[in-house]
Amino acid sequence: MVNLVKVAPDIRTLVSQLPSAVGGWVELGRGTLGSPGDNIDVSSLPNKRYYMILAHHLLNTTNPMPTPRFNSDIGNNYARRFSQDGGADGTTTGISSIFTDTLGGTGDQWFQVFYLSNLAAVEKLLHMHMVTNRGGTGAGIAPTRYEIAGKWANTVDPLDEVNYLDANVSAGNFATGSQVVVLGWDPADVHTNNSWEELASVELGATADKITLPFTAKKYLWVKCWINPTGGRARPNIRMGAGSEDTGTNYANRRSQNNSAEQLNTNLDFINSQNLASIVPQFQNFFIVNNATHEKLVTGNWMDQGGAGAANAPQRSEFVGKWANAVSQADRVIIYNDEAGDFAAGSIGKVWGFD
Repeated sequence: MVNLVKVAPDIRTLVSQLPSAVGGWVELGRGTLGSPGDNIDVSSLPNKRYYMILAHHLLNTTNPMPTPRFNSDIGNNYARRFSQDGGADGTTTGISSIFTDTLGGTGDQWFQVFYLSNLAAVEKLLHMHMVTNRGGTGAGIAPTRYEIAGKWANTVDPLDEVNYLDANVSAGNFATGSQVVVLGWDPADVHTNNSWEELASVELGATADKITLPFTAKKYLWVKCWINPTGGRARPNIRMGAGSEDTGTNYANRRSQNNSAEQLNTNLDFINSQNLASIVPQFQNFFIVNNATHEKLVTGNWMDQGGAGAANAPQRSEFVGKWANAVSQADRVIIYNDEAGDFAAGSIGKVWGFD
């Protein structure tokens, strides 16, 4: 059997240290639209082994399609596998860019987080999660989620440019303020000026139903929590707030648990990242785009231990959510339990961010 007393501190160390280690993620470049347009380019990137890319696209006119390319390569050198809202996979090959949303809609923003491996002599692989409120704004409409695996079939050049275009240029474009930020990491890096700044860290000293994480507001937020339930089942729901915790029915979410049928919830008083309230340790990781004048979009993953020992497989959930506040930035994230059990002492939450 696994000794949880020994395992738990190791997980808490992981939650505490990943984004702030020496040689961590550092910003390499960004592109921000100063006026409406169809293209956002981030060029002259140094050669790093791995990239993390955050893209926040705002709607200017009808149905733009945020679509990445690399090194200004407009040839049919891309392929993708994708799933929308937990549906069956689709594939597209021999294309001139990696489409991320081909359906358009009435929402006003798209938020993408993806990782890309960059070794000159092999094809460049990427894994992306995207959330969009293209179905419409307000807590009465659940956001849409995409999961995309893609590749750029270049085996000669390292990546030195990220190009985002509107693949539906005849119908719409991106609004002023749309932005692409490229972070990089390499095993040889020794810098300490990491872009992800630790904003809040709370470890419970006693049982509780909340971990409240207040911070100085930033545009991009990365949140991790490790939860050890006690006294029954517990689950780490998500709330936000500006000045105080918002407990109103101003949240909506969509999720898939263990690859089961998609579930969505609207007009909730929290973002429900999963419905598998558990008595075993749980780990949750999610990103938030925290733009004052737009709804706060969330994309993330949750898992639990599934039971001690290798005979028990973990459970998992992939989720997106939104806080339907479009007037102020969040300055706190609350990990909230609505089940009969509690978060045990030693449960921990942390927030990193940057503008």
